[in-house]
Amino acid sequence: MSSASVLRVAGRLAAPLLFALAFSAGAREPFVVLDANGRTVGPIMHTTTLQLPSAWVVPVVRIPFRVGDQRIQLYAYRLGFIPYGELYFESSDCTGQAYLPTRNGDLLTPSVVAGPRHTLYVPDGPFLAVATHSISDAAQMQCRQQNQHASFRTARSVIDLDDLYLPPFRVSASPEVIDLGAPAP
Repeated sequence: MSSASVLRVAGRLAAPLLFALAFSAGAREPFVVLDANGRTVGPIMHTTTLQLPSAWVVPVVRIPFRVGDQRIQLYAYRLGFIPYGELYFESSDCTGQAYLPTRNGDLLTPSVVAGPRHTLYVPDGPFLAVATHSISDAAQMQCRQQNQHASFRTARSVIDLDDLYLPPFRVSASPEVIDLGAPAP
C-alpha cells in the first residue's frame, strides 16, 4: 500500500475521533445550518436520510430548538423544513381544535411542523382526556378518520418557519472544527 493510501485511510479513520475531540474540547456547535441569507437556523443534532414521495432519498438534519422551556427538534434538508408529526382532532374531518399526544417525562417535547408555510405546533396547557376522531398526518398531508381516547394537550401554533428562514439551506463548520486539508487524489 502506498504512503498516500495509508494517509488517506488514516485520515478517514481519524476524522470521527478528531470530530469528537473538537466537540468535547469546547466546540459548542461544530456544524450549523444556515439559510440563504446566512442566518443561523441552528446546530446539527443528528443526520439521517429520508425518502421523499417523489422517490428521491435526501440527506436530512435534525436541529434542536427551544420554544420557551420546551425543547423540540426540527427536520430540514437543502430545500427547507420537512413536515412531520400528527395533529389529532375531535371532529371527523381534521377541523377545529388540534391536539398533540404527550407524556409526562418526555425529554423532547413532541411537536408538529405542518402546512405550506411549515407552521410549528407545540403542546400547550394541561393534559386532557379527549376522544379524537381524525388525524392530520403532516408528512402525507392527508386527513384520516381514526377514533382514539387518550391523554392530549392542546396544540398551539407558534410560528410559520418560512417567515423566519429562507431556503435553500447549507451547512457551515464553526472555526473550532479541525480542518484535515484537501483529500488526496
